[in-house]
Amino acid sequence: ILCYVVPAVLLGSPLHIFCVGLNSVMIVLFVVMASLGKRMLEIHERRAFAQVAVERTMRAEAEFKLSQCQESTASTTPPTSEQGKDDMSSIAGISLPETLHSACLPCPAIHECRREEILEMFVNSGSHDKLPGHEVPQAIDTYAAALELMCDHALGGALVCIADAEAFQQVFAAGDQDSGGGQPCTRSSDQGYMTASLRGIHITDPRFREAFREFTRHTSNDCWPSDHPDESARGRPKDGAFLLSRTGYRVQCSAKLLGLAPVARWANVGTKHEAALACAWAVPGSVVFVRSESGTLHLVAKQQDKLHIYHLSDGA
Repeated sequence: ILCYVVPAVLLGSPLHIFCVGLNSVMIVLFVVMASLGKRMLEIHERRAFAQVAVERTMRAEAEFKLSQCQESTASTTPPTSEQGKDDMSSIAGISLPETLHSACLPCPAIHECRREEILEMFVNSGSHDKLPGHEVPQAIDTYAAALELMCDHALGGALVCIADAEAFQQVFAAGDQDSGGGQPCTRSSDQGYMTASLRGIHITDPRFREAFREFTRHTSNDCWPSDHPDESARGRPKDGAFLLSRTGYRVQCSAKLLGLAPVARWANVGTKHEAALACAWAVPGSVVFVRSESGTLHLVAKQQDKLHIYHLSDGA
């Protein structure tokens, strides 16, 4: 800037002094803008470097935890011939694709019981293994009705979770949408058809039982038939969980439970049973009934900070 201004003032310039001043101001603005741009670029590079450092730290921690899990598993499992081959391949410098390992999760307590024993747990408030919500008078009737529903009326797989409506609202994001902050949410699989159909209908109502029975009836495409008497049901999926309040009314039906973290390991079951475990753990004071397509019935509940699974030997 001085190299331009000093000669122009002292030696003279063919331009008017006003033009010289204007050019000087523009040069100053260009220099300032270039300095700001360089500073912003430097700040962006520093933030990017910090983000990369955080991601590498998280990756290192995850790999360390995974290696600890693998070492604990390997220490309790005798080596097999296939593992010996893998070790020899590693020694020889051969790069083999790695296998994804299952998460190391605790096992819940599993009990064998009869239907009468479950009913006794509902009504026996003095039992040490009492179920959550026994202090609510309507809850016992709702539990018993749900048990009858799963045992005597379900025609296929089903998932029923019973808890306070406030507990569902506390765990799942409102508005049937993901909150964007990592909070679990529910999403209707049938665009709200079953939820609207069972509005204001108690679980003991014959209309509820009939709707539940038809919902669990297996079809070739797991959807309501195209010739169903209710035109609004035709072609809609028969999938998802029934969320019921302890008073016996529906909170949401045909709901997909999204974002619940796995908390326990339940061998030889599918995603519906895994969702039952996660829901029983996440929703305070909940009792979950889950029925497989083959008719096997389980009750899942969190008791004294531990998950308990009750297999009904005569449930179906």
